[in-house]
Order: sequence, then structure tokens, then C-alpha cells
Amino acid sequence: MPITVRWDNDSRTVVYYEFNGKWTWEEYHNAIHSAYELVEKLPYIVNMILDFRHANVMPSNALSIFGRSMKTPPRDFDLAVLVTKSGFIEAIYNVFRRVNGKMAEKLVMVKTVEEARALLAAYDAKRPTPVAAVTP
Repeated sequence: MPITVRWDNDSRTVVYYEFNGKWTWEEYHNAIHSAYELVEKLPYIVNMILDFRHANVMPSNALSIFGRSMKTPPRDFDLAVLVTKSGFIEAIYNVFRRVNGKMAEKLVMVKTVEEARALLAAYDAKRPTPVAAVTP
């Protein structure tokens, strides 16, 4: 499967998207729908990790479609952490940050999944209301 979606932590505060190989915008929108089904009934904000380390190529119009996606998410979020070592994806990220102002503050790029998890764990530790672990 080109894009998989799952929980990244036991407290269910982070959804993990893993992009593999070549994927399509239809698969991307299906992944967003799957993530929404995970989080729709939760009474708190859920953030995300977008792991592009194993993605070969991005479909065309990445800047505009990601921009629309960030402006109209199926549910509000505070942080989306992009994991990549790709110079091409980094270039798209930098353009996105320049043209999207305040909204772009919600998107952070790191090189490793460990960095992403540490960043989001620090964010979770500062939440005004602690999130209790949710059991499946």
C-alpha cells in the first residue's frame, strides 16, 4: 500500500502517515479519510507525522494540493511533522512556508522519525489538559 495510516503512540495523540514508493492524490485523500476515522470522536487535538522517507516521487501539483489540504483539514490539528531527507520535498516545503504565512507554522520538517516523535512528545507534555492514555 503506497500510504499507510496508523496511530504512532499509545496515548493516541499522533497519527502516522507513511508514504511508500509512487502514490497518487486519490490514495492521499483516502489516507486522510482513514486518519479522520481514527480521530473523529476524540475530544482533543491529534497531530501527525508525515513520513516521506520511502516515497520515490510526488504527484504533480504538490504545492497547491498540500496547501488546500492544510487549509481545509477534516479535523483541526496543531502540528504536522514532515520527515524527509529529499532535497526536492525540502524545496517544496520551503516554498510552502514562504507562501502560506501563519498556516505554515503548523508544518515542521525534520530528517528522522525520532526527531518527529521527540518534537511531538514535547508538544504533548505542554498541553494545557493532559491527555490520558486511551485503551483500544
